[in-house]
Order: sequence, then structure tokens, then C-alpha cells
Amino acid sequence: MTHGSARLLGRKCDIERFLARNPDADVTADFLNLRGTMADGRRGAGGWTWTRNKRFILDAIARGEDVLLVTDPGRPLRSGGNTYQRELRYLVDRGYRWERLGEHWRVHRARVSRAGST
Repeated sequence: MTHGSARLLGRKCDIERFLARNPDADVTADFLNLRGTMADGRRGAGGWTWTRNKRFILDAIARGEDVLLVTDPGRPLRSGGNTYQRELRYLVDRGYRWERLGEHWRVHRARVSRAGST
């Protein structure tokens, strides 16, 4: 992992499974429904917002930390996956892709090919 730290993205159950299998990993995960906030983390101070979620991802990239996907990005999620799918689309729209590394995927900047260049 770059700089000994990584941010995890994926479904809550997959993040928990990754953490259980890798108890010594230097990782950060931000669960959407935080305990102790209004409406089970959906509103109020400290509650989840899309802006907060984007900042979590952008901060990791700006610091040179790895962003690891612990839920299969190629498997369509029918329930409970809307936010994860939105995170994946956000990354793709900004020129990022991922490569499989064992049981997770590492996000990286996609190489840009220039038409007509030699």
C-alpha cells in the first residue's frame, strides 16, 4: 500500500470482512451510517452527505494513499449498492480505473492515449 495507508470503498459487510481478515492493515473506512447521529447517520451533525463522501475519496488521492475497492466493482449491486456504484462512477469520470490485487482492487489513474501521437 502506498505510504503505508489506504482508504476502503465498498459495501459495509465487505469492508468489515476485509478488516476482519486483515486486522493489522493500515486502512481507513468511513461507514455511511455513523452511530450517534440523527436518523441513524443520514442527517444532522456528522451525518453522511455525498460531499463528505467525495472529500473522503479526494483526500486519499491527494495524500497519495491507495484507494482499495473491497466489493467487486464488476458485479452489479441491486440493493444497498447505490452509493458504491456512485463512487465507482465518480472515480471513472475523473480518469481512474482499478486493477485486481488478490481479494480487492486498487484504484489508479488511467493512462491517457493521445490520438495521432507517435
